[in-house]
Amino acid sequence: MLSDKLTKKHFFTIEDFLQKYDILFSLDIKKGILLNFDIGLKNRSHNILSILQLAKIKHANNICNNFMNAYNGAHPFKIIENIDEIQHMIRNREYIYLIFKTQEEKIFGCVGAKLDFKNKRGYIFGFAIKKRYQGKCDNKKIYLSSLVYFLKQFKSQILVWTSELRPNSKIYEKEKRFFGLKPIAFMQNKDIFNNQIESEFFTIIHDKSVFLKYKTRKRIKIIKPVLDCYNYTNKRYNLGRPVIKNPILKLNKEKILRIKEEIIVKTLLDKYNDSITTIRIKNTDSYFQYQYNSYSNNIENINYHVDDLEELVVFLRRLRMTMEDKSIRYVECYVSAYSPKHQKIFYKAEFIPRGYLPWLQFNKKSNSFYDVILFNYSKEPIDLEIETNLISDTKELFKISSYQNKIMEIQINNLK
Repeated sequence: MLSDKLTKKHFFTIEDFLQKYDILFSLDIKKGILLNFDIGLKNRSHNILSILQLAKIKHANNICNNFMNAYNGAHPFKIIENIDEIQHMIRNREYIYLIFKTQEEKIFGCVGAKLDFKNKRGYIFGFAIKKRYQGKCDNKKIYLSSLVYFLKQFKSQILVWTSELRPNSKIYEKEKRFFGLKPIAFMQNKDIFNNQIESEFFTIIHDKSVFLKYKTRKRIKIIKPVLDCYNYTNKRYNLGRPVIKNPILKLNKEKILRIKEEIIVKTLLDKYNDSITTIRIKNTDSYFQYQYNSYSNNIENINYHVDDLEELVVFLRRLRMTMEDKSIRYVECYVSAYSPKHQKIFYKAEFIPRGYLPWLQFNKKSNSFYDVILFNYSKEPIDLEIETNLISDTKELFKISSYQNKIMEIQINNLK
């Protein structure tokens, strides 16, 4: 178990962040917070002095308009462009929105958070500023203030916060470290914003209790292709030395053929033409589930449970069929950092490790947080121009991914 001294030495925690910005602790978010204080960003002169306020049902229309305006009606998640959906989110305990407005009560922006209380995890999304206000308001101060509220308000309930950052985000990537959430994985060509394919960085911050109280004691076991990602994370979190494995996959071909004939596929389509597909095997508890986004033509939120390797192989082969049929651009999955055989199966299916994510997934039964590896597949080549705008942390992640792409290309060409 890590000591408190060692913890503070190696990485930035939620406690560190809140202690640094405790100026906001006593302010009333329901009435609105006038952001007229100095937060150390230096030379922050803007035309508009912003107010931060907790969103109510009546603000749903404004929130939708913000997203439509900021993204030209081309946001990949159409649910946030629908008033009814936003109202449902605001009523739902598992979502929360903040709005940004002028002193004249004109609403010009918003940000949201998804609260997964069961798994003690929060996700910050949808930071949007209307075009006419961009450059006139201090978006860094607004984002920082929003983050302070989220982390403080749910301090005892949400122990891990994450977000996804686009390199050309209005929250400039070069100053993202200032906000506490640190880059930990690279998502190559994940989404389409404003009709442009964009990569994203996965960022994260933990409550101190995660690694002092809830961290699993299981030994980390990874395959060699994961090692570069692991070393990147290890420099920050001092995880120790992993066990490097190259497991032999002794697969029963007859069993694979039998399982192939016993799968049941069910797809639920919503009004946005997005879908959730669940693949099951008859007379078992095994399943493989994923979410398809029609706008970005990608697949994410993969969850699965298998009793043996043959089941996972069949599931992935079925997924690959879908990827080929729909010409899927991007797919991502989080794979256990303690199951090298699963890692190898994903890697052999042309999924590339893009980041080692410590203490991300919570298991209620064991009352512990577990490490996972982000594996993803990207159909399009990487945009090399991204590197020119990156700070050292994200540049290193980018280079790791670029190198892994080359290795994968060599292996695929050798099989031809």
